Amino acid sequence: MLKLEQLPKLRCIYSSSAVLVCDSIEEATISYCSDLKRVFGSWFNPLQTLERLNLRKLESLQSVFDEEALALLSPAPATTFFPLVSITIATCHQLKKLFSPRSRLSCLQNLETIDIMDCAQMEEIISLGSQEEEKALQLSLPKLRILKLKDLPALKSICSNISVLRCDSLMYLLIIRCTELKRIPLYLPQLDNGQSLPPPSLKGINVFPKEWWESLEWDHPKERDALLPFCKFLAEEPWWVRPPGRHLGPLAQNESPTS
Repeated sequence: MLKLEQLPKLRCIYSSSAVLVCDSIEEATISYCSDLKRVFGSWFNPLQTLERLNLRKLESLQSVFDEEALALLSPAPATTFFPLVSITIATCHQLKKLFSPRSRLSCLQNLETIDIMDCAQMEEIISLGSQEEEKALQLSLPKLRILKLKDLPALKSICSNISVLRCDSLMYLLIIRCTELKRIPLYLPQLDNGQSLPPPSLKGINVFPKEWWESLEWDHPKERDALLPFCKFLAEEPWWVRPPGRHLGPLAQNESPTS
């Protein structure tokens, strides 16, 4: 396990003049490193065993990958993060996107959980780049079970405005206070009669506020009807979705209905 915490002067993890080989790390947690701008770059050997990545309170973080460094690699590292099962990001206010074209979404097919909260400038989850933005693509995360997006006031898209994300294993979707998000780009197959089918494993969708859900735009008119039976509209802020720093009440802070 790689664990870096409470290092306020840390600006980079590894120098670009050296390559670090890590062939046994299964979990990486980096938190409270206020000057850190990037996590991984070309000098960091692909973590072929990494399963869990946790990034918290990295107030200067601009990218999970060093985009300029990765652009120099030819071919792009096909195995980067391939075993990754879960990624958690919290209170990284300079981070504007999670995955980019250079992140090679196709290498994240084992990803099961994405949990992002309290990132003030997060605009996109999957950034496709200027050329791909104009295409209607079907992206796939076949093992994704849980997607949590909380307190992302600048979030405008999950994967562009016209592409769709196929998540046949999706069980839980939680979207709290992402009021700039106008579209949920889940791939919902259409029957001959025009009816949309929800993901086969879907069990629940938690939403706050309800007014946001009612304002969403849909690619097909029946998509809202297909997802509505799974929705739970939170009438008020339960303790587990309150913004960081607000009193959480008597219940345990680490409990969650989708944990």
